[in-house]
Amino acid sequence: MSSNNQNRPCQIALSSTRNISPELLRDLYDSEPWWPERTTDDIDFILREHLAVGAWEGKNLIGFARAVSDFRFRAYIEDVLVIAEYRNRGIGRQLIQTLLDELSNIHVVTLFCQNKLTEYYTGLGFKEFSRQVVMHRRNIR
Repeated sequence: MSSNNQNRPCQIALSSTRNISPELLRDLYDSEPWWPERTTDDIDFILREHLAVGAWEGKNLIGFARAVSDFRFRAYIEDVLVIAEYRNRGIGRQLIQTLLDELSNIHVVTLFCQNKLTEYYTGLGFKEFSRQVVMHRRNIR
């Protein structure tokens, strides 16, 4: 991909409108590298079961985000990713806004991010909520 990507428009589309193949998403994850333990079958499940949106330049998937939700009370945004050379063009903002539009009837939409990204997400209307502690438990497969 060339450096003139700054001027090229991209298409933002829900996966229900424009199919995202598990192989394309695996390649996108590998560009960071993210989630090396996720198999193509795992990714296929994610794409079938969750609200997902892709950013496209032609046939190339250049960005992705998804939401996990009960579609009534709570949702959280996960896996927001834009290929490095396409960042700072508002693509991540468009991905998130597309999800937020789809989740507009949800009372609370949450996301988890690295500390260095809190300012970015504050600009999208998210606020730090420090009255809770996020805890994880990993089950070994």
